[in-house]
Amino acid sequence: MVAVGGALRRRWAGLRRRVRQRGRSAVFRAARLAGATTAAYLVAQAFGLVDPPPLLAALTAMLVVQATAASTLTHGLQRVLSVVAGVVLAVGFVSVVGLNWWSLFILVAGSIVVGQLLRLGPYLIEVPISAMLVLGVGYASGAEAAALTRVMETLIGAAVGVLVNVLFPPAVGTRYAGQAVQRLAEEIAALLE
Repeated sequence: MVAVGGALRRRWAGLRRRVRQRGRSAVFRAARLAGATTAAYLVAQAFGLVDPPPLLAALTAMLVVQATAASTLTHGLQRVLSVVAGVVLAVGFVSVVGLNWWSLFILVAGSIVVGQLLRLGPYLIEVPISAMLVLGVGYASGAEAAALTRVMETLIGAAVGVLVNVLFPPAVGTRYAGQAVQRLAEEIAALLE
């Protein structure tokens, strides 16, 4: 009975320790993501991007900030390049062809090929998404204006995301590695005893 009580106390202490460590990390991560998202939204509004609301700037900042510190610049550049490629394709496309099922197929397929040629990795899908958004919005209100707004929002969001990662770098994943190895060694020793 005493052994069971000791094991339960050790497990409870380990659980409390993990909650304390991960809780601080979770709050810091939430603050970084929410802060970058809000900052990009406000910066885009300050540049006059208010109608429609600059949610793309906020989304871009969130996606850039969630990347690791080492890959922040790369992810930001890939995201901007993917959006610019999609916008350019859509603007060229809308001036030649209208929006229907077969033109959508050609636009998406062409966007995927361009994204692969540009080696955009995880942002490959952003090329057809950007092209479709510009084509859809541009079909009703002029593709050139929608394209410029989308590129501006993406540039603002990427810049804010990179800046947030520079000013408030993400927590290093190995911060508690030594402590984790020590705890594992203690647990294995307790099991062997």
